[in-house]
Amino acid sequence: MVCPSISFGMANVVTMLSCNVALADAWATVVCNEIQPGNLSGLDRVNPNNMRGVFAIMRERHVTWGVLPPVVRADVDERLISAGDRI
Repeated sequence: MVCPSISFGMANVVTMLSCNVALADAWATVVCNEIQPGNLSGLDRVNPNNMRGVFAIMRERHVTWGVLPPVVRADVDERLISAGDRI
């Protein structure tokens, strides 16, 4: 799931991998608000019984935690992406 949210943290992107979408969304907000480039202690709160993995980007740095699937390049047809500027 990808969705915008209000964030008070340093992370540009946080993706949580879980079977529970609502829990993943809540944890993504928590992690986004707590991690910083010099302080990843916010990841210590993540319960591995509920989350399989975390991928976060903070400026030029990326952080991984847990089990993540391989990252692969995708060819995306930009005409299929919905955007407010094309309405």
